[in-house]
Amino acid sequence: MPISQEDAARLVVRLRRATPQVIALTSLRSAPAADIARLRALHEARPKGMELLRYLRLFALALLTVLDVVCGDET
Repeated sequence: MPISQEDAARLVVRLRRATPQVIALTSLRSAPAADIARLRALHEARPKGMELLRYLRLFALALLTVLDVVCGDET
């Protein structure tokens, strides 16, 4: 079942709340500047309507990319 626009909007809010903390982590371990810039740009973007689901995917991927670099494989 596809995600609803309302659920997507709620997830975007959560990603926006998490983004500053993820960016703060980059002061401890560096991440590529292009990845941080992409995350910041998506954090500031305000998509509308049908763009929301695509935006959510891009935003989540950008956040995970930076987290992956910053956190590394600590298992």
